[in-house]
Order: sequence, then C-alpha cells, then structure tokens
Amino acid sequence: MGNFVTTHRVRAWAGRAFATQARRRAALFTATLLLVSGIGQLEAIPAAAAKPLPLSFTSVQWAYSLQDPVEQQSPDFFFGPGAFPQTWVVNPTGCVWDVDDNQVHYATGYLGAGQSIGDGLCLDADWAGLNYSGHLAGVALGSPSANLQVTISFSPGWSFTAQPVWDSASKQYLYRACSATPSYSSVDPALQSIPGSNGGLAVPTHVDLTVTNTSARRATVVVQWKVGHYWTASSFC
Repeated sequence: MGNFVTTHRVRAWAGRAFATQARRRAALFTATLLLVSGIGQLEAIPAAAAKPLPLSFTSVQWAYSLQDPVEQQSPDFFFGPGAFPQTWVVNPTGCVWDVDDNQVHYATGYLGAGQSIGDGLCLDADWAGLNYSGHLAGVALGSPSANLQVTISFSPGWSFTAQPVWDSASKQYLYRACSATPSYSSVDPALQSIPGSNGGLAVPTHVDLTVTNTSARRATVVVQWKVGHYWTASSFC
C-alpha cells in the first residue's frame, strides 16, 4: 500500500468507494441550510446593528467540508470499481480541493470611516471546473451604506467587485457577486505536485476578500463569503 496511508484509512476509504452520491446528498443538505441561513442573516441586519462591534470574521463550521479522496483526481474512487485505494489522491492542505469541498466565513459588526478589513481562504485549483462542476467564490454583504468597496481576488488569477443594490424590504444595500474559481487543464505546466497528496496536482491559490468603507461615517456590516461548490450560488450571485 505504500506509506501514504495506514491500513485503517485504506479500509475506511474502500468502504466509501461507492458512497459519492451519499456524500453529495449530505453536502447538498448543508448547502440548503447555508442558503436559508445566509438570507436570514442579511435580512437581520437592523437587529445586528443594535450593539455593533468591530467587524471580525469567523468560520461557519457547519458549512465546512473538506472531503477525501479528491474525487476528480481519483477515478478509481469516482467511477469505480474502488479496488485501488492506493491510487487515490488525498488533501493534506486544509484548502478547498475536492469538487464537493466548501468553506464559508461570516462576520457582523462595523467598519469605521475609511477603514478596510481583509479575510482569506485558499484553494488547490485544478481541472475541477473543466470536467466537473467546479468551484465558486462568492460574497453576500448587507449594509445601510452604499459606500463600501467589496472585492474578491485570486492569486494567481483575477479579482471581481460587488456593487450595492438597494433592497427595499430590508432597507439596506445588498452587495452580491460571484465568480468561478481558476481552473487548469490536466496538462497545464502551472500545476504543481502537492506534497503528501499521493501524487495530486494543483495550483495553490490564495482567495482574499477585502471590504473598505470609503465614507466619512461608520458603517454596519453583515457579510458572508465562501469558496467551494456551486450549490449555494443563489446566495451570492
């Protein structure tokens, strides 16, 4: 079997070799909760503003999902027969990699006049976006202020910005934007061997959110952003 896994992990993986649909259903259920929660959080901005604190990000643990093996690079797992777990690629990085992975961060509080805050997630970018459903980066932010700059950037890659749209129901400005994450063909020379992954290839990518208050007044903010699967795209796009 080699040294990259113990016999116990191999047996556990083999038992999951045909469980792709089951883990997809579980991830989809979590995604549905995230969608409902995200909408509720943005609509609750006035209540959150009652006792505002400085903006600070935290991980949404129940929406966190990093799955092994990395199925788009483990055809024996994804397509079967699941007889060769020693060929499966694993994720030692803590970053989004498997096509079903998901990480979400959330913050509520205020930004002072002229203040900027940043937050980061990470991605092992490969060909998931070419041959599979791929990954999404997105942000959903609500604030009484229309003077915020809300940007997500990929490094390496590009950046995109969310524009304010007035929401008459909650009497707030909503900033929503999303983008597919960078993807590479399986023979792209930019791909790197990922140590400890059992032969996995990817481009380590930083994903950063920056929120800047350009006004002369303090702004109350509720924000949720993610890197991961597409199933909650309607919360961000």
